[in-house]
Amino acid sequence: MRTKTKSSVIQISLFLVILVANGLKAEVEEHVASGDPSPSTKKIFYFSQQNNSHHRPASFLASMRQDFGERGIQFTTSTNRNDLNVDNLNQYEGSFFFGNHDAFSPAQTSALESYIQSGGGMVGMHVIAYVARSNETLARILGGAFRGHHSIAQFTAKLIQAPGELPDNLAIHPNFPFEGNETYSLDLNHPILQGLSPYSSFDEPYLHQNLNPDITLLSFREDHGGWDEPYTWVRNEGSGRVFYHANGHDARTWFQPNFRELMIRATLWASKQPQQNYLELFPPTISASGDMQHLALVQTNDGAQFALYSGGHQTAMSGLQVPGDNEDLSYLISSDTVHAILSNQRVALTPKVLVEEKELSCLLIGHPQYPTIAAIENGSADPIEAGFTFSPDQTFSFITDSNQAVIFSASIEDSAGGNQKRTIAIHDSESVIPILIEGELLNPNDTSIVSSIPDSSVFLYSNNKLAVMAQIQSDQGGPQDVILTGNPGNFHPHISAFQTYNGLPQDSMISEFLAPISLKNDDLTFSGRLEGASIDQTNDQFVARISKDGELDL
Repeated sequence: MRTKTKSSVIQISLFLVILVANGLKAEVEEHVASGDPSPSTKKIFYFSQQNNSHHRPASFLASMRQDFGERGIQFTTSTNRNDLNVDNLNQYEGSFFFGNHDAFSPAQTSALESYIQSGGGMVGMHVIAYVARSNETLARILGGAFRGHHSIAQFTAKLIQAPGELPDNLAIHPNFPFEGNETYSLDLNHPILQGLSPYSSFDEPYLHQNLNPDITLLSFREDHGGWDEPYTWVRNEGSGRVFYHANGHDARTWFQPNFRELMIRATLWASKQPQQNYLELFPPTISASGDMQHLALVQTNDGAQFALYSGGHQTAMSGLQVPGDNEDLSYLISSDTVHAILSNQRVALTPKVLVEEKELSCLLIGHPQYPTIAAIENGSADPIEAGFTFSPDQTFSFITDSNQAVIFSASIEDSAGGNQKRTIAIHDSESVIPILIEGELLNPNDTSIVSSIPDSSVFLYSNNKLAVMAQIQSDQGGPQDVILTGNPGNFHPHISAFQTYNGLPQDSMISEFLAPISLKNDDLTFSGRLEGASIDQTNDQFVARISKDGELDL
């Protein structure tokens, strides 16, 4: 990292500004500065047809989308060959081809050629070589074309990573494009290969023709015909990069971890880097493990956009897709977007999202580059109550324990919209679990019912215990306003309104709870309002601490 001394006048992270303001003379680390390039998600155009009897490109992407997304790669899919035009392709940093396509027209091939030569990237997998067999220009761009394949068998393509791993029998290949002692270029230190292990799978052993002599060979397959079959390669096309790998027929290959890693690395390598830089930085939050998260205004090719960064990665940016299979959902990030980063680098944020020109509130939780929707207006709330959806016109307030759990409040309703209730739920790891639901039992083996949860739920989470304002009703009396404390399934009223407590002014009672403030060693600190003969608007608000045993300190 760069270092800057006290005299440097630049916009940097808040905690660095504080160091300078306090007059510290030591050098400090500069994490981000306005004008710096910003980390960015790579947008990739994924061209495929729907699943058919032989290849299943839609299933491939569904199985891989999250793995790619967690490395900063976002796919936009198309089955329309008319999308192979320069204006459309120029929206993307790279392209990915897999599927039994009809032959590309000369205009479509020319558009792809121009796009790559101008700096765009291309990743070709498996059957794209079949498309290239009757398209001389596409075969040249890809680096080769399909000639046939053997029956499906288990084999391992050998990576070329060290001098002792070089192929010996390239020259006897039926379509070897060289004469004399010339052969393909090799790059033992290519970034795609660094530290990568080979994989073995059942796949179609491909054979190639029209091999371009300018490819750089990364792997080969030993064919039973006696030659070494080029199997993975890269090449340059003008200012752009091209990658090809012959395997990928079905899930027997897709689910090999090192195949996934190969294709992710290839996409990152082939695609160009988006040109983005920080314009304005907003105060950061720091997780318990020291990871930083911050909002920023970023200059992009589409103008200035708000974005969120977590642990040095771009988490979200206005205009980008929201992670998941619905490519029609896009982010609307603003300076008001609430966000948090946990000690295990998971993130939580409550942005607006845009779908069909309608703005919706949502809560996303998960990987810093691929958080997924935990709750969204009008979306399914089945994990909380089967058959219910999250109500419209709401926001999703949340808190975290700074470790793994995210607690949030929401309104849910049945399909008719007539049965609406408030809930508080916990998202821990990958699942959403209800904690409290209006109209349900307070605890599984209890007779008390949660009669009401405030619309603006106020709660805190500390030391694995929750404190939350609610109204409960027992079989022995009417509704009571309380602050509950405990764990899911084991809550109890820590303090109740309209009861007398030692420590309150004489002849006064708590009329309203405003908020729990802290919960430590079973001592609850909270704020509220009083009413009584000696209380008026000048002295009705208070902050107090009450122990588990009921001792109150005002």
